Amino acid sequence: GSADQNVFDIKQGVSINLFVKTNKKAKNELAKVYHYDLFGKREFKYQFLINNSIKNIAFNELPQKEPMYFMVNKDFEVEEIYNSYFSLKEFFVENNIGIVTAKDSILINDNVDELLAKVSEFYKIDADLNKVQKIDYRTFDRKYIYYDNNYVERSREKLMTNFLKISNIGLVLKRQSKYDFSYAFLTNIIAESCLFESAFANNSICPLYLYQEPTAFDERERIPNFNPKILAEIEAKLGMKCIDDENFGKENFGKENFGKENFGKVLNFAEVENTPEVENTPEVENTPEVENTSEVENTSEVENTPEAKNASKAESKKTNFSPLNLLDYIYAVLHSPKYRETYKEFLKIDFPRVPFPDAVGTSRDLSTIQKNFWDLVQLGSEIRKLHLLEEIANKDLQTKYPIAGNNVVAKPTFVTTENFSKENFGKENFGKENFSKENFGKVSNFAEVKNAPEVENLTGKVFINETQYFDNVPETAWNFYIGGYQPAQKWLKDRKERELSYEDILHYQKIIYALTKTDELMKKIDDICFTEV
Repeated sequence: GSADQNVFDIKQGVSINLFVKTNKKAKNELAKVYHYDLFGKREFKYQFLINNSIKNIAFNELPQKEPMYFMVNKDFEVEEIYNSYFSLKEFFVENNIGIVTAKDSILINDNVDELLAKVSEFYKIDADLNKVQKIDYRTFDRKYIYYDNNYVERSREKLMTNFLKISNIGLVLKRQSKYDFSYAFLTNIIAESCLFESAFANNSICPLYLYQEPTAFDERERIPNFNPKILAEIEAKLGMKCIDDENFGKENFGKENFGKENFGKVLNFAEVENTPEVENTPEVENTPEVENTSEVENTSEVENTPEAKNASKAESKKTNFSPLNLLDYIYAVLHSPKYRETYKEFLKIDFPRVPFPDAVGTSRDLSTIQKNFWDLVQLGSEIRKLHLLEEIANKDLQTKYPIAGNNVVAKPTFVTTENFSKENFGKENFGKENFSKENFGKVSNFAEVKNAPEVENLTGKVFINETQYFDNVPETAWNFYIGGYQPAQKWLKDRKERELSYEDILHYQKIIYALTKTDELMKKIDDICFTEV
Protein backbone atom coordinates (compact mmCIF):
# COMPACT_ATOMS: atom_id res chain seq x y z
CA GLY A 1 0.00 0.00 0.00
CA SER A 2 3.02 2.34 0.19
CA ALA A 3 4.16 4.63 -2.61
CA ASP A 4 6.34 3.25 -5.41
CA GLN A 5 9.49 5.40 -5.45
CA ASN A 6 12.20 5.63 -8.07
CA VAL A 7 15.72 4.59 -7.11
CA PHE A 8 17.08 7.59 -9.06
CA ASP A 9 16.07 11.25 -8.93
CA ILE A 10 14.26 11.13 -12.25
CA LYS A 11 10.60 10.83 -13.21
CA GLN A 12 10.99 8.06 -15.76
CA GLY A 13 10.67 4.45 -14.68
CA VAL A 14 13.83 2.41 -14.19
CA SER A 15 14.53 -1.00 -15.67
CA ILE A 16 17.69 -2.96 -14.85
CA ASN A 17 18.54 -5.38 -17.66
CA LEU A 18 21.10 -8.21 -17.69
CA PHE A 19 21.94 -9.77 -21.06
CA VAL A 20 23.57 -13.22 -21.10
CA LYS A 21 25.01 -14.78 -24.24
CA THR A 22 25.14 -18.60 -23.99
CA ASN A 23 26.04 -19.58 -27.59
CA LYS A 24 23.45 -22.36 -27.22
CA LYS A 25 20.53 -20.66 -29.02
CA ALA A 26 19.33 -22.30 -32.23
CA LYS A 27 19.03 -20.31 -35.43
CA ASN A 28 15.97 -17.99 -35.44
CA GLU A 29 15.20 -18.98 -31.85
CA LEU A 30 14.21 -16.07 -29.63
CA ALA A 31 16.04 -15.43 -26.39
CA LYS A 32 14.33 -16.31 -23.15
CA VAL A 33 13.20 -13.31 -21.11
CA TYR A 34 12.88 -13.42 -17.34
CA HIS A 35 11.18 -10.69 -15.37
CA TYR A 36 10.81 -9.48 -11.79
CA ASP A 37 8.94 -6.41 -10.54
CA LEU A 38 9.94 -4.60 -7.37
CA PHE A 39 7.55 -2.05 -5.87
CA GLY A 40 7.96 0.11 -2.80
CA LYS A 41 9.95 2.95 -1.31
CA ARG A 42 13.53 3.71 -2.35
CA GLU A 43 15.17 2.42 0.83
CA PHE A 44 13.27 -0.85 0.56
CA LYS A 45 14.55 -1.33 -3.00
CA TYR A 46 18.13 -0.55 -1.99
CA GLN A 47 17.96 -3.09 0.82
CA PHE A 48 16.47 -5.72 -1.48
CA LEU A 49 19.31 -5.30 -3.97
CA ILE A 50 21.90 -5.53 -1.16
CA ASN A 51 20.35 -8.72 0.28
CA ASN A 52 19.74 -10.57 -2.99
CA SER A 53 21.58 -11.68 -6.09
CA ILE A 54 20.69 -12.82 -9.58
CA LYS A 55 20.80 -16.41 -8.33
CA ASN A 56 18.06 -16.17 -5.70
CA ILE A 57 15.57 -13.67 -7.15
CA ALA A 58 12.38 -15.48 -8.20
CA PHE A 59 12.26 -14.41 -11.85
CA ASN A 60 9.25 -15.27 -14.02
CA GLU A 61 9.75 -16.29 -17.64
CA LEU A 62 7.76 -14.11 -20.02
CA PRO A 63 6.04 -15.70 -23.02
CA GLN A 64 7.13 -14.37 -26.43
CA LYS A 65 3.88 -13.97 -28.32
CA GLU A 66 3.58 -12.36 -31.72
CA PRO A 67 2.95 -9.73 -32.88
CA MET A 68 3.22 -7.43 -29.83
CA TYR A 69 5.90 -9.08 -27.65
CA PHE A 70 4.54 -7.29 -24.59
CA MET A 71 7.47 -8.00 -22.24
CA VAL A 72 5.07 -8.21 -19.29
CA ASN A 73 2.90 -10.97 -17.89
CA LYS A 74 -0.51 -11.06 -19.54
CA ASP A 75 -3.52 -13.34 -19.58
CA PHE A 76 -3.41 -14.49 -23.19
CA GLU A 77 -6.66 -16.41 -22.82
CA VAL A 78 -8.31 -13.07 -22.07
CA GLU A 79 -6.51 -11.59 -25.10
CA GLU A 80 -8.20 -14.10 -27.40
CA ILE A 81 -11.60 -13.11 -26.02
CA TYR A 82 -10.76 -9.42 -26.34
CA ASN A 83 -9.65 -9.82 -29.96
CA SER A 84 -13.01 -11.40 -30.81
CA TYR A 85 -14.68 -8.04 -30.05
CA PHE A 86 -15.10 -5.36 -32.71
CA SER A 87 -12.59 -2.53 -32.98
CA LEU A 88 -13.99 0.97 -32.63
CA LYS A 89 -11.33 2.20 -35.04
CA GLU A 90 -12.81 -0.11 -37.67
CA PHE A 91 -16.43 0.44 -36.66
CA PHE A 92 -16.38 4.23 -37.05
CA VAL A 93 -15.47 4.50 -40.72
CA GLU A 94 -14.43 8.14 -40.58
CA ASN A 95 -12.31 9.32 -37.65
CA ASN A 96 -9.36 11.59 -37.19
CA ILE A 97 -7.23 13.33 -34.59
CA GLY A 98 -8.64 16.56 -33.17
CA ILE A 99 -7.71 20.09 -34.22
CA VAL A 100 -4.14 21.34 -33.80
CA THR A 101 -3.64 25.13 -34.07
CA ALA A 102 0.10 25.27 -33.25
CA LYS A 103 -0.73 28.71 -31.79
CA ASP A 104 -3.29 28.12 -29.05
CA SER A 105 -2.37 31.37 -27.27
CA ILE A 106 -3.43 33.32 -30.36
CA LEU A 107 -6.18 31.21 -31.92
CA ILE A 108 -8.01 29.92 -28.84
CA ASN A 109 -9.49 32.03 -26.05
CA ASP A 110 -12.26 32.07 -23.44
CA ASN A 111 -13.42 35.48 -24.63
CA VAL A 112 -14.55 36.26 -28.18
CA ASP A 113 -13.47 39.92 -28.11
CA GLU A 114 -10.00 39.03 -26.81
CA LEU A 115 -9.71 36.31 -29.43
CA LEU A 116 -10.55 38.67 -32.29
CA ALA A 117 -8.17 41.30 -30.95
CA LYS A 118 -5.26 38.86 -30.66
CA VAL A 119 -5.85 37.42 -34.14
CA SER A 120 -6.08 40.88 -35.66
CA GLU A 121 -2.88 42.05 -33.97
CA PHE A 122 -0.81 38.92 -34.61
CA TYR A 123 -1.78 38.34 -38.25
CA LYS A 124 -2.31 42.02 -39.13
CA ILE A 125 -5.82 41.36 -40.41
CA ASP A 126 -9.35 42.46 -39.65
CA ALA A 127 -10.49 39.29 -37.83
CA ASP A 128 -13.86 37.95 -38.98
CA LEU A 129 -16.42 37.17 -36.25
CA ASN A 130 -18.04 34.60 -38.58
CA LYS A 131 -14.93 32.44 -38.28
CA VAL A 132 -15.23 32.10 -34.51
CA GLN A 133 -16.48 28.71 -33.36
CA LYS A 134 -16.89 27.02 -30.00
CA ILE A 135 -14.41 24.21 -29.41
CA ASP A 136 -14.06 21.48 -26.80
CA TYR A 137 -10.54 22.29 -25.61
CA ARG A 138 -10.32 19.97 -22.58
CA THR A 139 -12.89 17.78 -20.86
CA PHE A 140 -15.74 20.01 -19.63
CA ASP A 141 -13.81 23.05 -20.85
CA ARG A 142 -15.13 24.87 -23.91
CA LYS A 143 -13.43 27.86 -25.47
CA TYR A 144 -13.55 29.83 -28.72
CA ILE A 145 -11.34 29.20 -31.73
CA TYR A 146 -10.63 31.36 -34.76
CA TYR A 147 -11.35 28.53 -37.19
CA ASP A 148 -9.65 29.51 -40.42
CA ASN A 149 -7.64 27.10 -42.59
CA ASN A 150 -5.21 29.87 -43.37
CA TYR A 151 -4.07 30.03 -39.75
CA VAL A 152 -5.01 26.75 -38.02
CA GLU A 153 -2.23 24.24 -38.69
CA ARG A 154 -4.44 21.13 -38.67
CA SER A 155 -8.08 22.14 -38.98
CA ARG A 156 -9.35 18.60 -39.81
CA GLU A 157 -11.93 20.39 -41.92
CA LYS A 158 -13.29 17.28 -43.62
CA LEU A 159 -14.17 15.64 -40.31
CA MET A 160 -15.12 18.77 -38.35
CA THR A 161 -17.58 19.86 -41.02
CA ASN A 162 -19.85 17.18 -39.55
CA PHE A 163 -20.12 19.28 -36.38
CA LEU A 164 -20.38 22.81 -37.77
CA LYS A 165 -23.86 24.37 -37.55
CA ILE A 166 -25.45 20.92 -37.48
CA SER A 167 -26.24 18.49 -34.67
CA ASN A 168 -23.91 15.58 -34.12
CA ILE A 169 -22.16 13.65 -31.38
CA GLY A 170 -18.59 12.43 -31.54
CA LEU A 171 -16.99 9.70 -29.47
CA VAL A 172 -13.54 10.83 -28.33
CA LEU A 173 -10.96 8.06 -27.95
CA LYS A 174 -7.23 7.58 -27.76
CA ARG A 175 -5.22 4.91 -29.48
CA GLN A 176 -2.40 4.47 -26.98
CA SER A 177 -1.93 5.55 -23.41
CA LYS A 178 0.57 5.37 -20.61
CA TYR A 179 -2.07 5.08 -17.90
CA ASP A 180 -4.97 2.74 -17.19
CA PHE A 181 -7.93 3.25 -19.48
CA SER A 182 -10.25 6.17 -18.87
CA TYR A 183 -9.91 7.66 -22.34
CA ALA A 184 -13.53 7.97 -23.40
CA PHE A 185 -15.49 11.17 -23.72
CA LEU A 186 -18.05 12.84 -25.98
CA THR A 187 -18.33 16.07 -27.90
CA ASN A 188 -21.11 17.68 -29.90
CA ILE A 189 -18.96 20.46 -31.37
CA ILE A 190 -15.53 20.62 -32.99
CA ALA A 191 -12.76 19.41 -30.66
CA GLU A 192 -9.05 19.91 -30.02
CA SER A 193 -6.44 17.14 -30.07
CA CYS A 194 -5.53 17.25 -26.37
CA LEU A 195 -8.83 16.73 -24.56
CA PHE A 196 -7.35 13.99 -22.40
CA GLU A 197 -3.81 15.18 -21.79
CA SER A 198 -1.13 17.38 -23.29
CA ALA A 199 1.96 15.19 -22.86
CA PHE A 200 0.53 12.26 -24.82
CA ALA A 201 -1.95 14.04 -27.04
CA ASN A 202 -3.73 13.08 -30.26
CA ASN A 203 -7.18 11.95 -29.23
CA SER A 204 -9.36 10.85 -32.13
CA ILE A 205 -12.90 12.02 -32.88
CA CYS A 206 -15.45 9.51 -34.20
CA PRO A 207 -18.62 11.26 -35.43
CA LEU A 208 -21.92 9.45 -35.03
CA TYR A 209 -23.14 10.82 -38.37
CA LEU A 210 -21.49 11.88 -41.60
CA TYR A 211 -23.12 14.77 -43.46
CA GLN A 212 -23.14 15.20 -47.20
CA GLU A 213 -23.08 18.39 -49.24
CA PRO A 214 -26.04 20.77 -48.73
CA THR A 215 -28.88 20.49 -51.22
CA ALA A 216 -30.67 23.31 -53.02
CA PHE A 217 -33.15 23.38 -50.12
CA ASP A 218 -30.39 23.94 -47.54
CA GLU A 219 -30.99 20.53 -46.01
CA ARG A 220 -28.29 17.98 -45.35
CA GLU A 221 -28.15 14.28 -46.00
CA ARG A 222 -26.47 12.13 -43.41
CA ILE A 223 -25.50 8.54 -42.85
CA PRO A 224 -24.42 6.79 -39.65
CA ASN A 225 -20.64 6.58 -39.50
CA PHE A 226 -20.73 2.79 -39.06
CA ASN A 227 -18.89 -0.03 -40.80
CA PRO A 228 -21.72 -1.85 -42.63
CA LYS A 229 -20.33 -5.36 -42.06
CA ILE A 230 -19.86 -4.88 -38.32
CA LEU A 231 -23.28 -3.21 -38.07
CA ALA A 232 -24.88 -6.17 -39.86
CA GLU A 233 -23.28 -8.57 -37.37
CA ILE A 234 -24.55 -6.51 -34.43
CA GLU A 235 -28.05 -6.49 -35.94
CA ALA A 236 -27.95 -10.25 -36.43
CA LYS A 237 -26.87 -10.90 -32.85
CA LEU A 238 -29.55 -8.55 -31.47
CA GLY A 239 -32.30 -9.70 -33.82
CA MET A 240 -33.06 -6.02 -34.49
CA LYS A 241 -32.47 -3.44 -37.21
CA CYS A 242 -30.67 -0.12 -36.90
CA ILE A 243 -33.22 2.60 -37.72
CA ASP A 244 -32.39 6.29 -37.83
CA ASP A 245 -34.01 8.51 -35.23
CA GLU A 246 -35.95 11.27 -36.92
CA ASN A 247 -35.95 13.46 -33.83
CA PHE A 248 -32.17 13.68 -33.65
CA GLY A 249 -31.18 17.30 -34.30
CA LYS A 250 -34.57 18.18 -35.69
CA GLU A 251 -34.89 21.29 -33.54
CA ASN A 252 -31.72 22.74 -35.04
CA PHE A 253 -32.95 22.82 -38.59
CA GLY A 254 -36.07 24.88 -38.04
CA LYS A 255 -37.96 22.84 -40.60
CA GLU A 256 -40.76 20.79 -39.21
CA ASN A 257 -40.90 18.29 -42.06
CA PHE A 258 -37.16 17.71 -42.42
CA GLY A 259 -36.55 14.06 -43.25
CA LYS A 260 -40.15 12.89 -42.61
CA GLU A 261 -40.32 11.12 -45.93
CA ASN A 262 -37.48 8.82 -44.77
CA PHE A 263 -38.64 8.20 -41.22
CA GLY A 264 -38.24 4.54 -40.33
CA LYS A 265 -35.95 3.60 -43.19
CA VAL A 266 -33.54 0.79 -42.36
CA LEU A 267 -29.88 1.73 -42.07
CA ASN A 268 -28.46 -1.73 -42.55
CA PHE A 269 -26.18 -0.87 -45.44
CA ALA A 270 -24.63 -4.32 -45.28
CA GLU A 271 -27.74 -5.66 -47.01
CA VAL A 272 -26.54 -3.76 -50.05
CA GLU A 273 -22.92 -4.61 -50.72
CA ASN A 274 -22.03 -1.29 -52.24
CA THR A 275 -23.35 0.69 -49.26
CA PRO A 276 -25.70 3.20 -50.88
CA GLU A 277 -26.07 6.68 -49.48
CA VAL A 278 -28.94 7.28 -47.10
CA GLU A 279 -31.47 9.78 -48.37
CA ASN A 280 -32.40 12.95 -46.51
CA THR A 281 -32.21 11.93 -42.89
CA PRO A 282 -31.82 14.34 -39.93
CA GLU A 283 -29.67 14.56 -36.75
CA VAL A 284 -29.15 13.43 -33.04
CA GLU A 285 -29.93 15.28 -29.82
CA ASN A 286 -33.25 14.80 -28.16
CA THR A 287 -33.47 11.05 -28.42
CA PRO A 288 -36.00 9.62 -25.97
CA GLU A 289 -34.61 7.62 -23.11
CA VAL A 290 -34.90 3.86 -23.36
CA GLU A 291 -36.19 2.23 -20.22
CA ASN A 292 -34.56 -0.87 -18.75
CA THR A 293 -36.54 -3.38 -20.73
CA SER A 294 -36.18 -5.76 -23.60
CA GLU A 295 -38.71 -3.70 -25.47
CA VAL A 296 -38.07 -0.27 -26.89
CA GLU A 297 -40.78 2.09 -27.95
CA ASN A 298 -40.27 5.01 -30.28
CA THR A 299 -41.69 7.88 -28.27
CA SER A 300 -40.60 10.60 -30.68
CA GLU A 301 -43.42 13.00 -31.41
CA VAL A 302 -43.78 13.59 -35.11
CA GLU A 303 -46.44 16.20 -35.51
CA ASN A 304 -49.14 15.81 -38.15
CA THR A 305 -47.77 12.47 -39.31
CA PRO A 306 -50.05 9.78 -37.84
CA GLU A 307 -48.85 7.24 -40.40
CA ALA A 308 -45.24 7.61 -39.29
CA LYS A 309 -46.31 7.56 -35.65
CA ASN A 310 -48.27 4.33 -35.98
CA ALA A 311 -45.62 2.70 -38.11
CA SER A 312 -42.91 3.54 -35.62
CA LYS A 313 -44.85 2.05 -32.71
CA ALA A 314 -45.52 -1.16 -34.59
CA GLU A 315 -42.03 -1.58 -35.99
CA SER A 316 -39.82 -0.26 -33.20
CA LYS A 317 -41.14 -2.52 -30.51
CA LYS A 318 -38.56 -5.27 -30.05
CA THR A 319 -37.23 -4.86 -33.60
CA ASN A 320 -35.35 -1.58 -33.91
CA PHE A 321 -32.57 0.43 -32.32
CA SER A 322 -31.16 3.80 -33.36
CA PRO A 323 -27.55 4.82 -34.12
CA LEU A 324 -27.60 6.82 -30.89
CA ASN A 325 -28.72 3.72 -28.95
CA LEU A 326 -25.69 1.88 -30.31
CA LEU A 327 -23.38 4.72 -29.32
CA ASP A 328 -24.87 4.65 -25.81
CA TYR A 329 -24.27 0.88 -25.63
CA ILE A 330 -20.62 1.40 -26.59
CA TYR A 331 -20.25 4.27 -24.12
CA ALA A 332 -21.61 2.14 -21.28
CA VAL A 333 -19.17 -0.69 -22.05
CA LEU A 334 -16.24 1.74 -22.11
CA HIS A 335 -17.24 2.91 -18.62
CA SER A 336 -17.47 -0.56 -17.11
CA PRO A 337 -14.88 -0.85 -14.29
CA LYS A 338 -14.65 -4.61 -14.89
CA TYR A 339 -14.06 -4.10 -18.63
CA ARG A 340 -11.36 -1.51 -17.92
CA GLU A 341 -9.58 -3.70 -15.39
CA THR A 342 -9.84 -6.98 -17.33
CA TYR A 343 -8.48 -5.55 -20.57
CA LYS A 344 -6.32 -2.72 -19.22
CA GLU A 345 -3.08 -3.90 -20.85
CA PHE A 346 -4.71 -4.21 -24.27
CA LEU A 347 -6.50 -0.88 -23.90
CA LYS A 348 -3.10 0.81 -23.54
CA ILE A 349 -1.81 -0.23 -26.95
CA ASP A 350 -4.63 0.33 -29.43
CA PHE A 351 -8.13 1.66 -29.91
CA PRO A 352 -10.69 -0.12 -27.70
CA ARG A 353 -12.50 -3.24 -28.83
CA VAL A 354 -16.10 -3.63 -27.64
CA PRO A 355 -18.00 -6.92 -27.14
CA PHE A 356 -20.82 -7.80 -29.46
CA PRO A 357 -24.18 -7.82 -27.65
CA ASP A 358 -24.10 -11.61 -27.29
CA ALA A 359 -20.48 -11.76 -26.16
CA VAL A 360 -21.23 -14.07 -23.22
CA GLY A 361 -22.13 -16.81 -25.66
CA THR A 362 -25.09 -18.40 -27.42
CA SER A 363 -26.50 -20.11 -24.33
CA ARG A 364 -28.60 -17.07 -23.47
CA ASP A 365 -31.91 -16.55 -25.17
CA LEU A 366 -32.48 -13.58 -27.46
CA SER A 367 -34.77 -11.78 -25.02
CA THR A 368 -31.99 -11.77 -22.38
CA ILE A 369 -29.46 -10.47 -24.92
CA GLN A 370 -31.85 -7.71 -25.91
CA LYS A 371 -32.65 -6.81 -22.31
CA ASN A 372 -28.95 -6.54 -21.42
CA PHE A 373 -28.43 -4.38 -24.49
CA TRP A 374 -31.22 -1.98 -23.52
CA ASP A 375 -30.04 -1.88 -19.91
CA LEU A 376 -26.60 -0.82 -21.11
CA VAL A 377 -28.15 1.67 -23.54
CA GLN A 378 -30.01 3.27 -20.65
CA LEU A 379 -26.88 3.64 -18.50
CA GLY A 380 -24.79 4.82 -21.45
CA SER A 381 -27.46 7.38 -22.27
CA GLU A 382 -27.37 8.77 -18.74
CA ILE A 383 -23.56 9.04 -18.77
CA ARG A 384 -23.68 10.66 -22.21
CA LYS A 385 -26.05 13.37 -20.99
CA LEU A 386 -23.91 13.96 -17.92
CA HIS A 387 -20.73 14.38 -19.96
CA LEU A 388 -22.45 16.79 -22.33
CA LEU A 389 -23.86 18.57 -19.22
CA GLU A 390 -27.39 18.08 -20.54
CA GLU A 391 -30.52 18.02 -18.41
CA ILE A 392 -28.73 18.93 -15.18
CA ALA A 393 -31.15 21.03 -13.16
CA ASN A 394 -29.82 23.65 -10.76
CA LYS A 395 -32.02 22.26 -8.01
CA ASP A 396 -30.16 18.93 -8.20
CA LEU A 397 -26.73 20.41 -7.52
CA GLN A 398 -25.64 19.53 -4.00
CA THR A 399 -22.31 21.35 -4.25
CA LYS A 400 -22.45 24.86 -2.78
CA TYR A 401 -20.44 28.07 -2.99
CA PRO A 402 -21.40 29.79 0.27
CA ILE A 403 -18.85 32.54 0.93
CA ALA A 404 -18.82 35.97 -0.72
CA GLY A 405 -15.52 37.37 -1.95
CA ASN A 406 -13.56 38.36 -5.03
CA ASN A 407 -13.98 34.87 -6.63
CA VAL A 408 -10.36 34.88 -7.82
CA VAL A 409 -8.72 31.45 -8.12
CA ALA A 410 -5.42 31.28 -6.23
CA LYS A 411 -4.41 27.70 -5.42
CA PRO A 412 -7.24 25.12 -5.66
CA THR A 413 -7.04 22.85 -2.62
CA PHE A 414 -9.21 19.97 -1.47
CA VAL A 415 -9.78 19.84 2.29
CA THR A 416 -11.52 16.85 3.83
CA THR A 417 -14.58 17.58 5.94
CA GLU A 418 -15.08 15.15 8.81
CA ASN A 419 -18.38 13.90 10.17
CA PHE A 420 -20.47 15.07 7.24
CA SER A 421 -24.12 14.16 7.63
CA LYS A 422 -27.48 15.14 6.26
CA GLU A 423 -28.21 17.00 9.47
CA ASN A 424 -25.27 19.32 8.80
CA PHE A 425 -25.90 19.70 5.09
CA GLY A 426 -25.98 23.42 4.25
CA LYS A 427 -26.73 24.64 7.80
CA GLU A 428 -24.81 27.84 7.25
CA ASN A 429 -27.17 28.73 4.40
CA PHE A 430 -30.44 27.32 5.70
CA GLY A 431 -33.35 29.61 5.02
CA LYS A 432 -31.47 31.80 2.61
CA GLU A 433 -32.74 32.50 -0.86
CA ASN A 434 -31.83 30.16 -3.68
CA PHE A 435 -28.73 31.07 -5.63
CA SER A 436 -29.42 33.51 -8.45
CA LYS A 437 -27.69 36.28 -10.31
CA GLU A 438 -29.24 38.76 -7.91
CA ASN A 439 -27.46 37.25 -4.91
CA PHE A 440 -24.38 36.04 -6.79
CA GLY A 441 -21.46 35.61 -4.39
CA LYS A 442 -23.72 35.23 -1.35
CA VAL A 443 -24.92 31.65 -1.49
CA SER A 444 -25.19 28.86 -4.05
CA ASN A 445 -27.14 26.19 -2.28
CA PHE A 446 -29.26 25.12 -5.22
CA ALA A 447 -30.91 22.16 -3.52
CA GLU A 448 -33.35 22.88 -0.75
CA VAL A 449 -31.67 21.83 2.45
CA LYS A 450 -34.72 20.08 3.83
CA ASN A 451 -34.68 17.82 0.77
CA ALA A 452 -30.96 17.13 0.85
CA PRO A 453 -30.37 13.56 -0.33
CA GLU A 454 -28.68 10.92 1.74
CA VAL A 455 -25.17 10.92 0.30
CA GLU A 456 -21.94 9.17 1.11
CA ASN A 457 -18.43 10.58 0.96
CA LEU A 458 -19.57 14.18 0.47
CA THR A 459 -16.67 15.10 2.67
CA GLY A 460 -14.71 17.85 0.98
CA LYS A 461 -14.35 21.57 0.50
CA VAL A 462 -12.51 22.82 -2.58
CA PHE A 463 -10.88 26.13 -1.65
CA ILE A 464 -10.13 28.45 -4.57
CA ASN A 465 -8.44 31.01 -2.30
CA GLU A 466 -7.94 31.55 1.43
CA THR A 467 -11.61 32.19 2.21
CA GLN A 468 -13.84 30.97 -0.63
CA TYR A 469 -14.65 27.38 -1.42
CA PHE A 470 -17.05 24.93 -3.04
CA ASP A 471 -18.65 22.87 -0.30
CA ASN A 472 -19.92 19.28 -0.27
CA VAL A 473 -17.60 18.14 -3.05
CA PRO A 474 -17.24 14.33 -3.11
CA GLU A 475 -13.65 13.20 -2.95
CA THR A 476 -14.43 10.75 -5.75
CA ALA A 477 -15.33 13.68 -8.01
CA TRP A 478 -12.21 15.64 -7.04
CA ASN A 479 -9.96 12.67 -7.87
CA PHE A 480 -11.95 11.35 -10.86
CA TYR A 481 -9.85 10.78 -14.00
CA ILE A 482 -10.92 11.18 -17.61
CA GLY A 483 -7.78 10.39 -19.54
CA GLY A 484 -4.68 11.92 -17.99
CA TYR A 485 -6.60 14.79 -16.42
CA GLN A 486 -8.67 15.10 -13.29
CA PRO A 487 -11.33 17.52 -14.60
CA ALA A 488 -12.40 18.86 -11.19
CA GLN A 489 -8.80 19.89 -10.54
CA LYS A 490 -7.69 20.75 -14.07
CA TRP A 491 -10.59 23.14 -14.73
CA LEU A 492 -9.77 25.28 -11.67
CA LYS A 493 -5.99 25.18 -12.17
CA ASP A 494 -6.44 26.48 -15.70
CA ARG A 495 -8.22 29.51 -14.23
CA LYS A 496 -5.55 30.46 -11.74
CA GLU A 497 -5.48 34.21 -11.00
CA ARG A 498 -8.77 34.67 -12.82
CA GLU A 499 -12.08 35.81 -11.40
CA LEU A 500 -14.85 33.24 -11.66
CA SER A 501 -18.11 34.54 -13.09
CA TYR A 502 -21.61 33.48 -12.11
CA GLU A 503 -21.65 31.16 -15.13
CA ASP A 504 -18.23 29.73 -14.18
CA ILE A 505 -19.38 28.82 -10.67
CA LEU A 506 -22.53 27.19 -11.97
CA HIS A 507 -20.52 25.30 -14.60
CA TYR A 508 -18.08 23.95 -12.01
CA GLN A 509 -20.94 22.73 -9.86
CA LYS A 510 -22.31 20.88 -12.88
CA ILE A 511 -18.89 19.29 -13.48
CA ILE A 512 -18.86 17.99 -9.90
CA TYR A 513 -22.40 16.67 -10.30
CA ALA A 514 -21.52 14.95 -13.60
CA LEU A 515 -18.41 13.28 -12.18
CA THR A 516 -20.21 12.14 -9.03
CA LYS A 517 -23.11 10.63 -10.97
CA THR A 518 -20.75 9.04 -13.50
CA ASP A 519 -18.99 7.20 -10.69
CA GLU A 520 -22.35 5.94 -9.41
CA LEU A 521 -23.53 4.80 -12.84
CA MET A 522 -20.25 3.04 -13.63
CA LYS A 523 -20.79 0.74 -10.65
CA LYS A 524 -24.22 -0.21 -11.99
CA ILE A 525 -22.82 -1.23 -15.38
CA ASP A 526 -21.00 -4.21 -13.91
CA ASP A 527 -24.31 -5.58 -12.63
CA ILE A 528 -25.16 -6.36 -16.26
CA CYS A 529 -23.60 -9.50 -17.73
CA PHE A 530 -22.18 -8.59 -21.13
CA THR A 531 -18.76 -10.29 -21.32
CA GLU A 532 -17.39 -13.78 -20.76
CA VAL A 533 -14.94 -12.72 -18.05
